[in-house]
Amino acid sequence: MFKLLLPKIALLLLLSIPGFTKVVGQNDSTLTNLKKSAFTALKKGELDTARLFFQQIIANFPDQPRAVGLSYNNLGVIELGEGFNIRAITYSEKAIEVYRGTGNDTLIAKSLYNAARIFKRLGQYEKAVEFLLEAIILFEKNDLNNDLSRAYNVLSNLYQLSDNPDLALQYNNYAVEIAIENNDSTLIAYYINNRGKIYMDMDFYNKAVTDFERALEIKILLSDQELSLIHI
Repeated sequence: MFKLLLPKIALLLLLSIPGFTKVVGQNDSTLTNLKKSAFTALKKGELDTARLFFQQIIANFPDQPRAVGLSYNNLGVIELGEGFNIRAITYSEKAIEVYRGTGNDTLIAKSLYNAARIFKRLGQYEKAVEFLLEAIILFEKNDLNNDLSRAYNVLSNLYQLSDNPDLALQYNNYAVEIAIENNDSTLIAYYINNRGKIYMDMDFYNKAVTDFERALEIKILLSDQELSLIHI
């Protein structure tokens, strides 16, 4: 839980800071400073502070949909981390709504993907699949292969959790194929390891062991490469 990372800054104390509750001069510099302050607070675990900065962006820059959508997305992540699930969903859906207004497929797709992961975490698998399938269509349309492979992997996991191993295996294989095309060894190992888990659920133990061993070999190779780079 995010709230266990660092002590929170008191909300009332923040609201009492002069100039904090009102943004003066709605310009690019102000927006940039707000975003920087919000993400700095996030990194420090000062979630109440980050929450207020994101809310400031939403309130003061309604004509900046990218910034507003980003703020809603991050508010959703904060609320989810603190266990406020309904708020998390609400913010995530608001982000999607804002991004749809931009007509930017990439922003829409990534926001849908984020929402799907929230619904997955909440155990609402059907809703997660619905959002993820729409995101996948947009990722495919715009040749966003890295995002597409991750979406396929999450969709595979959702079908596995829903006791549908055949579809889980199908979408996992899609993810593996893209990772191989991109020569992304880290994702190849991750996806193959996941496929091994699917094979275990299907009682295909030999195939599961083969995938687990292959994934481990790749991870060891990557680890050795990292060590060699450190000593250069």
